[in-house]
Amino acid sequence: MNNLVDTLFAHYAEAEGPALLWYAIRIQQLPLALFGIAIAGAILPPLSRALKAQKWNEYLRFLQEALFQTWILMLPLTAALFLMGDMGVTLLYGRGDFHFQDVVGTTTCLWAYGIGLIPSALVLVLAPACYANHNYFLPTFSSFLAMGLNLVLNSLFIFIWGWGAVSVAIATSISVWINFGILGAKLIKPQLFFHKPLMTQAISMT
Repeated sequence: MNNLVDTLFAHYAEAEGPALLWYAIRIQQLPLALFGIAIAGAILPPLSRALKAQKWNEYLRFLQEALFQTWILMLPLTAALFLMGDMGVTLLYGRGDFHFQDVVGTTTCLWAYGIGLIPSALVLVLAPACYANHNYFLPTFSSFLAMGLNLVLNSLFIFIWGWGAVSVAIATSISVWINFGILGAKLIKPQLFFHKPLMTQAISMT
């Protein structure tokens, strides 16, 4: 739904806006498809089994590990997206009728989408954690709230401030951070990223 909203607002922002966003989001969604969705699909069965057996500590451990692994994977990928995004856009699209200004526009949109890469991946983990606990209201509520915020921000950025297509990607990233914040406030324990075994694992990976 957000992609449809993005396309509609991008059309009003500038003529080439929908194309720039389409090219950018295809790159941004690649790490989500390769890692985020895979982790989300793998975590649901053990979470469900832990809850069915009423092993709450085991449920939290699985959730913590999945969130931490996602964070560890997405952090360097986000950095690479910002550092080498222009090179990737040029390599993939920079030929034929795709001119220099198109590369610049697509890269800018990619960076704006990249702001929301980490929370997008974490939401993919947190939502199944809610489903495993038969909590369907929270992810539905947070997604609808984020969608509403996306509409408000797009209207503000484009119709009031007159920003270009990149503002659509910025609005999407802000809304996904809000979505993550709502889910995370309910599910993530304060000690998550300071859990000693997980920190040791992270250091060994660097």
